[in-house]
Amino acid sequence: VFFIELLTLSEYIFSWNLGIDQLLIKDTISGPSVAYPGRMAPATAFSFLTLSLAFRLLSVPQRFSAIQMMAIIVSGIALLALMGYLYSAPALYGIAPSSPISFPTAVALLIASTGILLARPDQGLMTVITNDSPGATMARRLIPAIILIPLVGSWLELKSEQQGVFTLGFGSAVDTMVTIVTIAILVWWNARLL
Repeated sequence: VFFIELLTLSEYIFSWNLGIDQLLIKDTISGPSVAYPGRMAPATAFSFLTLSLAFRLLSVPQRFSAIQMMAIIVSGIALLALMGYLYSAPALYGIAPSSPISFPTAVALLIASTGILLARPDQGLMTVITNDSPGATMARRLIPAIILIPLVGSWLELKSEQQGVFTLGFGSAVDTMVTIVTIAILVWWNARLL
């Protein structure tokens, strides 16, 4: 995987056509909007390259923080692509229309990067979240909410604006206020429990 992704990225960087994308299945789509038929997106190639390196280094104990940072970067790329699909914003899941990260690939990248993060939860960066301290307990409770509340809130705002319920400015203000209040309540509730 590492070498295939390295070659794919070199195709983009040096404008080569090594034909890797046509080895198994010949893609016959052509036209001005399809520059490289069958070739994976640069962000996909970078993500797989990074994940393959992280998987390879999992057996090196001194590198857990670096490995987990690679997984965080890939999960960020995958989450950005998924947000592009959720919000109907193609610029978030592809640099060009001919090379988007596909939805199933973004899901798989997110799952794989989460797996790497959880492979050694008692070492590296993950110890901040997985230890028995009150701060780690609070982090475990809040991280899902910090991810989901803005995602769902912004998606609802977008759908409300598309249906004509809110104008752009009003919808953004409502979404921001709901997010602030919800996260503040969650932080207060968790602090009270601790």
